[in-house]
Amino acid sequence: EAVPFFTAAMLIPLLTVMLQIPSDPATDTPLGAKEAASAVFAHFFNDTSMLIVGGFTISAAFAKCQFELQIANFIQQRFGRRPRLFLLALMSLCFFLSMWVSNVTAPLLLLGVVLPILRDLPQDCNFIKAALLVLAFSGNLGGMPTPIASPQNAIAIGDASKFGYDISFAEWMEATLPFCVVGLLVCWGYVCLVFRDLGIEEVPEIVYERHPYGKSHFVVVGVTLATVGLWCTLTLTEDVFGSLGIVAIFPLLCFFSLGILGKRDFNNFSWNLIFLINGGNVLGYAIDNSELLQLFVDSIKDQLSELGEWPLLIVLCAILLLVTTFVSHSVSAIIIIPVVIQLAESSGHNVQVLVVACTLMCSSSMALPMTSFPNMNSLLATDDHQNNYLSVKHYVMYGLPFSIILLTLMAAWGLVLPLIFG
Repeated sequence: EAVPFFTAAMLIPLLTVMLQIPSDPATDTPLGAKEAASAVFAHFFNDTSMLIVGGFTISAAFAKCQFELQIANFIQQRFGRRPRLFLLALMSLCFFLSMWVSNVTAPLLLLGVVLPILRDLPQDCNFIKAALLVLAFSGNLGGMPTPIASPQNAIAIGDASKFGYDISFAEWMEATLPFCVVGLLVCWGYVCLVFRDLGIEEVPEIVYERHPYGKSHFVVVGVTLATVGLWCTLTLTEDVFGSLGIVAIFPLLCFFSLGILGKRDFNNFSWNLIFLINGGNVLGYAIDNSELLQLFVDSIKDQLSELGEWPLLIVLCAILLLVTTFVSHSVSAIIIIPVVIQLAESSGHNVQVLVVACTLMCSSSMALPMTSFPNMNSLLATDDHQNNYLSVKHYVMYGLPFSIILLTLMAAWGLVLPLIFG
């Protein structure tokens, strides 16, 4: 934290090229500086980056129409007198939305909902820290239950299919949703335990000037619902749109072309967050291209092949929890899931059981903010004076113990998974 996070992220492309990390896959020799720079920038702004810009656009349109104030006011009126129930309602909403519109878009939209409440509280109020942490934790948990909720799920299902082990949408949800719901409730109890004094008796009421609904309100609702619908049904329209990021262009075109948003709104997007994500994209490419993670996995593969199914599941999940503390969840899945499948096959274990368990653990790392978007989204939330509410130490203090709790839950759930995929 000696320099701004996005500044540190900008060092990654520079060092990746200068240290000659990118290599030619055919010859395994380092690329020249010109070719390396082209490869780095090809990974700098990717599908996830565009998805975030789309989320910013919808969030800005909601702010123009005061939808985020209305949603925040709705939750406050029903749960405001009981702050802990307010946290549970916020977590449940983030969890549910993350399941269907990805755990990139949902935390981003809900941060816009909760910030008007948090900015009425003192900077050091524990309720602020609790609200932002549960938003991050529930976003990570919401990225587990459906194949479309996060990239690592789609990566795992695709890798399993390549090896001849198909996991359907329904099977994935059956194997993951109970674990996630229990994890969500445990998360709520854990946060209530560590923040026994939230610093408030009631959630502050939101006071704002209500404006009558006009055409722009209906356009924003219609375009948002259409975009969310396309995100949810991408498996049916993938041949047309290709990716979630391409769909995310739709609200940009509509809102800016119709004058609902303007150039000032575009300039006000949190570009520091986007550049932080982009630096993480390049870091993932560098780790993958350097084969550093592959070397680590290969070094332990022989020792793991002799373990039974349940001990192997626990060891693999613990390794993934460690790796994904420092490497992005999706990059870890790209490297490790194929190895998990090969280990399961060579040992005669149930492939689907190990793939599902390991993929869930890819999303369970919350000890550092840089490895998932929900973590970073909460980290970069600021007050009216642009001061961050959270720092890295809060993730170490509260995220690390919760990650270990999820590992313990997975050890128990690992005894149930064979019954589902038996």
